[in-house]
Amino acid sequence: MRGRCLLFSSTMQKTNKPNHQHFIPRSYLNKFAESKKDKRFVDAVDLNSKKKLYLSTKDICVKSGLYTLPKTGKGNPFFLENYYAEHVDGVYPEVYNLLVDKNKTSISNNQKHKVLNTLLSLYFRTPKFLNAHNNLIDRVIDRALELTDKEKEDIEIDFDGKPLKFKRGEIDGIKKKLREENRQIFLSTHFDVWHQFVTYKYQCAMSVFEVEGDIDLVTGDNPVNIHSAVQNKFHLFDPTNIIQVPLDRRHFLFVFPNTEKSQINRINRGIRDKYFALTSNLQTERMAENWLLGFPGTVEKHFGDQKKYNEFTEENLKAVKHMEQKTKLMAHLLAIIQVNGFFSHAAAQKVKEFRKLECFKGDHELNKIVIELVRKGFLTV
Repeated sequence: MRGRCLLFSSTMQKTNKPNHQHFIPRSYLNKFAESKKDKRFVDAVDLNSKKKLYLSTKDICVKSGLYTLPKTGKGNPFFLENYYAEHVDGVYPEVYNLLVDKNKTSISNNQKHKVLNTLLSLYFRTPKFLNAHNNLIDRVIDRALELTDKEKEDIEIDFDGKPLKFKRGEIDGIKKKLREENRQIFLSTHFDVWHQFVTYKYQCAMSVFEVEGDIDLVTGDNPVNIHSAVQNKFHLFDPTNIIQVPLDRRHFLFVFPNTEKSQINRINRGIRDKYFALTSNLQTERMAENWLLGFPGTVEKHFGDQKKYNEFTEENLKAVKHMEQKTKLMAHLLAIIQVNGFFSHAAAQKVKEFRKLECFKGDHELNKIVIELVRKGFLTV
Protein backbone atom coordinates (compact mmCIF):
# COMPACT_ATOMS: atom_id res chain seq x y z
CA MET A 1 0.00 0.00 0.00
CA ARG A 2 1.56 3.24 -1.04
CA GLY A 3 1.28 6.48 -2.93
CA ARG A 4 -0.71 9.64 -3.19
CA CYS A 5 -3.83 7.94 -4.52
CA LEU A 6 -3.92 5.58 -1.54
CA LEU A 7 -3.44 8.34 1.01
CA PHE A 8 -5.98 10.76 -0.32
CA SER A 9 -8.76 8.26 -1.08
CA SER A 10 -8.46 5.50 1.54
CA THR A 11 -11.40 4.58 3.71
CA MET A 12 -11.48 2.75 7.01
CA GLN A 13 -14.43 1.17 8.76
CA LYS A 14 -13.63 3.00 11.98
CA THR A 15 -12.43 6.57 12.33
CA ASN A 16 -10.09 7.00 15.26
CA LYS A 17 -9.28 10.67 15.85
CA PRO A 18 -5.80 10.85 17.39
CA ASN A 19 -5.35 13.61 19.98
CA HIS A 20 -1.54 13.42 19.78
CA GLN A 21 0.24 12.72 16.50
CA HIS A 22 3.70 11.36 17.36
CA PHE A 23 6.30 11.54 14.62
CA ILE A 24 8.61 9.43 16.80
CA PRO A 25 6.47 6.71 18.41
CA ARG A 26 6.26 6.23 22.14
CA SER A 27 7.05 2.54 21.69
CA TYR A 28 10.52 3.65 20.48
CA LEU A 29 11.02 6.47 23.00
CA ASN A 30 10.03 4.25 25.93
CA LYS A 31 13.23 2.21 25.48
CA PHE A 32 15.20 5.28 26.62
CA ALA A 33 12.78 6.21 29.40
CA GLU A 34 12.45 5.92 33.17
CA SER A 35 9.31 4.17 34.43
CA LYS A 36 7.10 5.83 37.03
CA LYS A 37 3.88 3.95 37.71
CA ASP A 38 2.20 3.65 34.31
CA LYS A 39 4.17 6.48 32.67
CA ARG A 40 7.57 6.80 30.98
CA PHE A 41 9.82 9.85 31.31
CA VAL A 42 12.94 11.08 29.52
CA ASP A 43 15.31 13.99 29.85
CA ALA A 44 14.78 16.29 26.87
CA VAL A 45 17.38 18.95 26.11
CA ASP A 46 16.48 21.75 23.71
CA LEU A 47 19.54 22.03 21.45
CA ASN A 48 18.92 25.72 20.82
CA SER A 49 18.58 26.92 24.41
CA LYS A 50 20.27 23.92 26.13
CA LYS A 51 17.33 23.95 28.55
CA LYS A 52 16.58 20.55 30.08
CA LEU A 53 13.05 19.28 30.66
CA TYR A 54 11.78 16.09 32.30
CA LEU A 55 8.96 14.96 30.02
CA SER A 56 6.59 12.07 29.55
CA THR A 57 7.12 10.25 26.26
CA LYS A 58 3.47 11.11 25.63
CA ASP A 59 4.40 14.80 25.35
CA ILE A 60 7.57 14.79 23.24
CA CYS A 61 8.03 14.40 19.46
CA VAL A 62 4.39 15.40 18.92
CA LYS A 63 2.97 17.73 16.27
CA SER A 64 -0.75 18.41 16.11
CA GLY A 65 -2.32 17.79 12.71
CA LEU A 66 0.94 16.69 11.06
CA TYR A 67 -0.54 13.56 9.45
CA THR A 68 -4.17 14.69 9.08
CA LEU A 69 -5.28 14.37 5.46
CA PRO A 70 -7.39 17.03 3.71
CA LYS A 71 -11.12 16.68 4.31
CA THR A 72 -12.51 15.84 0.89
CA GLY A 73 -15.74 14.20 2.00
CA LYS A 74 -14.34 10.77 1.17
CA GLY A 75 -12.14 8.55 3.28
CA ASN A 76 -10.71 8.96 6.73
CA PRO A 77 -8.59 12.09 7.35
CA PHE A 78 -6.75 10.19 10.10
CA PHE A 79 -5.86 7.24 7.88
CA LEU A 80 -2.12 7.90 7.96
CA GLU A 81 -1.87 8.29 11.73
CA ASN A 82 -3.92 5.12 12.22
CA TYR A 83 -1.73 3.34 9.67
CA TYR A 84 1.40 4.27 11.62
CA ALA A 85 -0.23 3.19 14.88
CA GLU A 86 -1.04 -0.25 13.48
CA HIS A 87 1.91 -1.01 11.20
CA VAL A 88 4.76 0.77 13.00
CA ASP A 89 4.08 1.86 16.58
CA GLY A 90 2.23 -1.33 17.49
CA VAL A 91 4.82 -3.56 15.80
CA TYR A 92 7.96 -1.93 17.20
CA PRO A 93 8.01 -3.76 20.59
CA GLU A 94 8.25 -7.05 18.68
CA VAL A 95 11.01 -5.64 16.46
CA TYR A 96 12.93 -4.29 19.45
CA ASN A 97 12.80 -7.62 21.31
CA LEU A 98 14.04 -9.41 18.20
CA LEU A 99 16.97 -7.03 17.71
CA VAL A 100 18.27 -7.06 21.30
CA ASP A 101 17.94 -10.83 21.77
CA LYS A 102 21.55 -12.03 21.85
CA ASN A 103 20.53 -15.53 20.82
CA LYS A 104 18.77 -14.34 17.67
CA THR A 105 21.13 -14.46 14.70
CA SER A 106 18.72 -15.52 11.96
CA ILE A 107 15.41 -13.92 11.02
CA SER A 108 12.61 -14.67 8.56
CA ASN A 109 11.74 -12.57 5.52
CA ASN A 110 8.70 -11.23 7.35
CA GLN A 111 10.78 -10.27 10.39
CA LYS A 112 13.34 -8.54 8.15
CA HIS A 113 10.55 -6.50 6.58
CA LYS A 114 9.21 -5.50 9.99
CA VAL A 115 12.65 -4.32 11.13
CA LEU A 116 13.22 -2.17 8.06
CA ASN A 117 9.64 -0.93 7.85
CA THR A 118 9.43 0.26 11.45
CA LEU A 119 12.89 1.79 11.86
CA LEU A 120 13.10 3.44 8.44
CA SER A 121 9.71 5.04 9.06
CA LEU A 122 11.44 7.08 11.78
CA TYR A 123 13.49 8.75 9.06
CA PHE A 124 10.71 9.51 6.60
CA ARG A 125 7.90 10.51 8.96
CA THR A 126 9.77 13.16 10.97
CA PRO A 127 8.97 16.79 10.06
CA LYS A 128 12.62 17.91 9.99
CA PHE A 129 12.81 18.21 6.20
CA LEU A 130 9.27 19.59 5.99
CA ASN A 131 10.18 22.27 8.53
CA ALA A 132 13.36 23.12 6.63
CA HIS A 133 11.36 23.63 3.44
CA ASN A 134 8.79 25.74 5.29
CA ASN A 135 11.56 27.93 6.70
CA LEU A 136 12.93 28.34 3.18
CA ILE A 137 9.49 29.47 2.01
CA ASP A 138 9.38 32.10 4.77
CA ARG A 139 12.85 33.39 3.88
CA VAL A 140 12.03 33.64 0.16
CA ILE A 141 8.84 35.61 0.83
CA ASP A 142 10.46 37.85 3.46
CA ARG A 143 13.34 38.57 1.10
CA ALA A 144 10.93 39.44 -1.72
CA LEU A 145 9.19 41.85 0.62
CA GLU A 146 12.52 43.52 1.49
CA LEU A 147 13.46 43.94 -2.18
CA THR A 148 10.11 45.41 -3.22
CA ASP A 149 9.57 49.16 -3.01
CA LYS A 150 7.75 49.93 0.25
CA GLU A 151 5.22 52.04 -1.64
CA LYS A 152 4.28 49.10 -3.83
CA GLU A 153 1.31 47.06 -2.60
CA ASP A 154 1.58 44.13 -5.03
CA ILE A 155 4.41 41.59 -4.57
CA GLU A 156 5.52 39.35 -7.43
CA ILE A 157 8.12 36.58 -7.15
CA ASP A 158 9.20 33.44 -8.97
CA PHE A 159 8.54 30.53 -6.61
CA ASP A 160 9.67 27.04 -7.64
CA GLY A 161 9.54 28.10 -11.27
CA LYS A 162 6.02 29.50 -11.02
CA PRO A 163 4.87 33.13 -10.70
CA LEU A 164 3.47 33.99 -7.28
CA LYS A 165 1.51 37.21 -6.77
CA PHE A 166 0.07 38.56 -3.54
CA LYS A 167 -0.57 41.83 -1.76
CA ARG A 168 1.66 43.14 1.01
CA GLY A 169 -1.08 42.71 3.59
CA GLU A 170 -1.59 39.06 2.58
CA ILE A 171 1.89 37.85 3.53
CA ASP A 172 0.80 35.80 6.56
CA GLY A 173 -2.02 34.20 4.61
CA ILE A 174 0.21 33.29 1.66
CA LYS A 175 2.79 31.72 3.99
CA LYS A 176 0.05 29.67 5.64
CA LYS A 177 -1.29 28.55 2.25
CA LEU A 178 2.14 27.50 0.98
CA ARG A 179 2.92 25.66 4.22
CA GLU A 180 -0.28 23.64 3.92
CA GLU A 181 0.46 22.82 0.29
CA ASN A 182 3.95 21.77 1.35
CA ARG A 183 2.53 19.57 4.12
CA GLN A 184 0.21 17.79 1.70
CA ILE A 185 3.13 17.10 -0.65
CA PHE A 186 5.07 15.75 2.34
CA LEU A 187 2.18 13.44 3.29
CA SER A 188 1.98 11.80 -0.11
CA THR A 189 5.64 11.68 -1.10
CA HIS A 190 7.20 10.54 2.20
CA PHE A 191 4.82 7.58 2.42
CA ASP A 192 5.63 6.41 -1.08
CA VAL A 193 9.41 6.88 -0.83
CA TRP A 194 9.45 5.16 2.58
CA HIS A 195 8.00 1.96 1.10
CA GLN A 196 10.25 2.15 -1.97
CA PHE A 197 13.30 2.46 0.27
CA VAL A 198 12.26 -0.48 2.47
CA THR A 199 12.05 -2.65 -0.66
CA TYR A 200 15.38 -1.30 -1.92
CA LYS A 201 17.20 -2.08 1.35
CA TYR A 202 15.91 -5.64 1.66
CA GLN A 203 19.24 -7.09 0.43
CA CYS A 204 21.18 -5.35 3.22
CA ALA A 205 23.22 -6.89 6.01
CA MET A 206 22.45 -5.84 9.59
CA SER A 207 24.42 -5.72 12.83
CA VAL A 208 23.36 -4.92 16.38
CA PHE A 209 26.17 -3.62 18.58
CA GLU A 210 26.06 -3.68 22.37
CA VAL A 211 27.93 -0.87 24.10
CA GLU A 212 30.16 -1.61 27.09
CA GLY A 213 31.44 0.98 29.55
CA ASP A 214 30.02 3.94 31.43
CA ILE A 215 28.63 5.91 28.47
CA ASP A 216 24.95 5.47 27.63
CA LEU A 217 23.49 5.95 24.18
CA VAL A 218 21.02 8.79 23.67
CA THR A 219 18.49 9.49 20.94
CA GLY A 220 16.73 12.48 19.43
CA ASP A 221 13.76 13.79 17.47
CA ASN A 222 15.39 12.61 14.20
CA PRO A 223 17.16 9.41 15.30
CA VAL A 224 17.98 7.72 11.98
CA ASN A 225 21.32 8.63 10.40
CA ILE A 226 21.82 7.71 6.72
CA HIS A 227 25.20 8.45 5.15
CA SER A 228 27.58 7.06 2.57
CA ALA A 229 30.47 4.91 3.71
CA VAL A 230 32.74 6.24 0.96
CA GLN A 231 31.65 9.75 -0.04
CA ASN A 232 30.35 12.97 1.51
CA LYS A 233 27.67 13.75 -1.09
CA PHE A 234 24.26 12.47 0.02
CA HIS A 235 21.81 10.55 -2.11
CA LEU A 236 19.08 8.44 -0.50
CA PHE A 237 19.46 5.49 -2.88
CA ASP A 238 23.27 5.54 -2.87
CA PRO A 239 24.30 1.84 -2.74
CA THR A 240 27.15 2.67 -0.33
CA ASN A 241 24.84 4.14 2.33
CA ILE A 242 25.00 2.98 5.93
CA ILE A 243 22.01 3.46 8.26
CA GLN A 244 22.49 3.88 12.01
CA VAL A 245 19.82 3.92 14.72
CA PRO A 246 20.18 3.86 18.54
CA LEU A 247 17.77 1.26 19.98
CA ASP A 248 18.16 1.91 23.70
CA ARG A 249 20.85 2.93 26.18
CA ARG A 250 23.04 -0.05 25.25
CA HIS A 251 22.13 -1.21 21.73
CA PHE A 252 22.74 0.32 18.32
CA LEU A 253 21.59 -0.93 14.90
CA PHE A 254 23.73 -0.72 11.77
CA VAL A 255 22.16 -1.39 8.37
CA PHE A 256 24.95 -1.93 5.86
CA PRO A 257 25.02 -1.63 2.05
CA ASN A 258 23.19 -4.35 0.15
CA THR A 259 25.10 -7.61 0.02
CA GLU A 260 24.74 -11.17 -1.27
CA LYS A 261 21.71 -13.27 -0.35
CA SER A 262 23.59 -15.34 2.23
CA GLN A 263 23.65 -12.35 4.58
CA ILE A 264 20.15 -10.90 4.21
CA ASN A 265 18.48 -13.01 6.91
CA ARG A 266 21.29 -12.71 9.46
CA ILE A 267 21.66 -10.39 12.40
CA ASN A 268 25.35 -9.99 13.12
CA ARG A 269 26.21 -9.05 16.69
CA GLY A 270 29.19 -7.37 18.27
CA ILE A 271 30.54 -5.42 21.24
CA ARG A 272 31.60 -1.78 21.08
CA ASP A 273 33.47 0.43 23.56
CA LYS A 274 32.93 3.90 25.00
CA TYR A 275 34.51 5.60 22.00
CA PHE A 276 31.89 4.06 19.74
CA ALA A 277 29.20 5.37 22.11
CA LEU A 278 30.78 8.83 22.09
CA THR A 279 30.88 8.98 18.29
CA SER A 280 27.37 7.58 17.91
CA ASN A 281 25.93 10.06 20.40
CA LEU A 282 27.63 12.95 18.62
CA GLN A 283 26.10 11.81 15.31
CA THR A 284 22.69 11.56 17.00
CA GLU A 285 23.07 15.10 18.31
CA ARG A 286 24.01 16.41 14.86
CA MET A 287 21.03 14.66 13.23
CA ALA A 288 18.51 15.99 15.77
CA GLU A 289 16.35 18.94 14.78
CA ASN A 290 15.48 20.40 18.18
CA TRP A 291 15.62 17.78 20.93
CA LEU A 292 18.22 15.38 22.29
CA LEU A 293 16.56 12.71 24.45
CA GLY A 294 17.64 10.05 26.90
CA PHE A 295 17.26 8.29 30.20
CA PRO A 296 17.36 10.85 33.04
CA GLY A 297 20.94 12.06 33.53
CA THR A 298 22.34 10.64 30.29
CA VAL A 299 21.87 13.67 28.04
CA GLU A 300 23.69 16.07 30.36
CA LYS A 301 26.38 13.42 30.81
CA HIS A 302 26.66 13.22 27.01
CA PHE A 303 27.64 16.90 26.81
CA GLY A 304 30.16 16.43 29.63
CA ASP A 305 31.61 13.29 28.02
CA GLN A 306 32.05 15.03 24.68
CA LYS A 307 34.08 17.74 26.39
CA LYS A 308 36.06 15.28 28.53
CA TYR A 309 37.00 12.82 25.80
CA ASN A 310 37.76 15.46 23.21
CA GLU A 311 40.57 16.85 25.36
CA PHE A 312 43.95 16.43 23.77
CA THR A 313 45.30 13.70 26.03
CA GLU A 314 47.54 10.99 24.61
CA GLU A 315 44.93 8.28 25.28
CA ASN A 316 42.09 10.20 23.63
CA LEU A 317 44.12 11.20 20.59
CA LYS A 318 45.23 7.60 20.07
CA ALA A 319 41.67 6.27 20.43
CA VAL A 320 40.29 8.84 17.99
CA LYS A 321 43.04 8.09 15.48
CA HIS A 322 42.33 4.35 15.69
CA MET A 323 38.58 4.87 15.33
CA GLU A 324 38.98 7.11 12.29
CA GLN A 325 41.39 4.61 10.75
CA LYS A 326 39.04 1.67 11.37
CA THR A 327 36.06 3.56 9.96
CA LYS A 328 37.87 4.31 6.69
CA LEU A 329 39.25 0.79 6.38
CA MET A 330 35.90 -0.88 7.09
CA ALA A 331 34.26 1.37 4.49
CA HIS A 332 36.88 0.15 2.00
CA LEU A 333 36.14 -3.46 2.97
CA LEU A 334 32.41 -2.86 2.41
CA ALA A 335 33.18 -1.54 -1.07
CA ILE A 336 35.20 -4.70 -1.82
CA ILE A 337 32.38 -6.91 -0.52
CA GLN A 338 29.87 -5.02 -2.66
CA VAL A 339 31.84 -5.91 -5.80
CA ASN A 340 33.21 -9.37 -4.94
CA GLY A 341 30.88 -10.70 -2.23
CA PHE A 342 31.54 -11.36 1.45
CA PHE A 343 32.93 -14.84 0.88
CA SER A 344 35.64 -13.98 -1.63
CA HIS A 345 39.43 -14.05 -1.87
CA ALA A 346 39.47 -10.26 -2.23
CA ALA A 347 37.60 -9.78 1.06
CA ALA A 348 39.76 -12.38 2.84
CA GLN A 349 42.96 -10.71 1.63
CA LYS A 350 41.80 -7.32 2.91
CA VAL A 351 40.87 -8.79 6.31
CA LYS A 352 44.32 -10.43 6.43
CA GLU A 353 45.88 -6.97 6.03
CA PHE A 354 43.63 -5.55 8.78
CA ARG A 355 44.72 -8.20 11.29
CA LYS A 356 48.27 -6.83 11.19
CA LEU A 357 47.20 -3.30 12.15
CA GLU A 358 47.31 -1.98 15.72
CA CYS A 359 43.91 -0.29 15.39
CA PHE A 360 42.22 -3.69 14.96
CA LYS A 361 43.95 -5.34 17.90
CA GLY A 362 41.28 -7.16 19.93
CA ASP A 363 38.49 -5.88 17.67
CA HIS A 364 35.40 -8.06 18.26
CA GLU A 365 33.82 -7.33 14.89
CA LEU A 366 36.93 -8.17 12.88
CA ASN A 367 37.32 -11.42 14.84
CA LYS A 368 33.76 -12.40 13.95
CA ILE A 369 34.43 -11.67 10.28
CA VAL A 370 37.54 -13.87 10.46
CA ILE A 371 35.51 -16.74 11.94
CA GLU A 372 32.81 -16.43 9.26
CA LEU A 373 35.42 -16.50 6.49
CA VAL A 374 37.19 -19.52 8.00
CA ARG A 375 33.91 -21.45 8.11
CA LYS A 376 33.69 -21.07 4.34
CA GLY A 377 37.33 -21.99 3.79
CA PHE A 378 38.79 -18.49 3.40
CA LEU A 379 41.93 -18.13 5.52
CA THR A 380 43.17 -14.75 6.75
CA VAL A 381 46.56 -15.73 8.19
